Amino acid sequence: MKYGIKSMFLLKKFSAALSIEIFNISGVVEVLLEIKKVIGELIEILERSKFKNIIWRNNPIISSILLIKKKSIEKNFRSLALYLSYRIKHIKILYWNNYFLFSKRDLKKYITHNEIIFAGKYNEILKSFIKTLKLSLFESKTTTYINFFVEIESKENIIYVKSKKKRFFLEKNSIYFLKCSEIDKMIQSKILLKFTNKS
Repeated sequence: MKYGIKSMFLLKKFSAALSIEIFNISGVVEVLLEIKKVIGELIEILERSKFKNIIWRNNPIISSILLIKKKSIEKNFRSLALYLSYRIKHIKILYWNNYFLFSKRDLKKYITHNEIIFAGKYNEILKSFIKTLKLSLFESKTTTYINFFVEIESKENIIYVKSKKKRFFLEKNSIYFLKCSEIDKMIQSKILLKFTNKS
């Protein structure tokens, strides 16, 4: 799969941000803020066209703008997914319900201090991003794609764990796994396509 120039540029920035001795979160945060910004612009266009009673599907200018915004979001999500799978191949994103089976001392063996900082920043932005999406675009209750957001919102922390030989014994109800390789497919099939199918 080929990725856009901007996506690859951001990917390199992410790698550089995490390879230096002093942890710099700005590269990672940038792509999340970019996604949030584009989502905001997309929402404004939809709300403005609704207010003016414009059927945007029949308006080539608005349709073109929406398509560009949609592509921008897709590229940024691809970049983020590619970055996560590239940095640590065996990473899994764990959503915890305020519950740890290991003490912080044990967790330090598997999670670096920088990853904990990254998880906190990512979680903060992601929650805001999800809230914006749900309030503005996902008002329909007849879909299953909203379940993903419900899962995220029901968990307090997002922690990145390197796979080790040691097994983590976790209660099924307290954790939600999401493989990095599935992020792009999930986003495109269950979320982004709704932008063009729903107004």
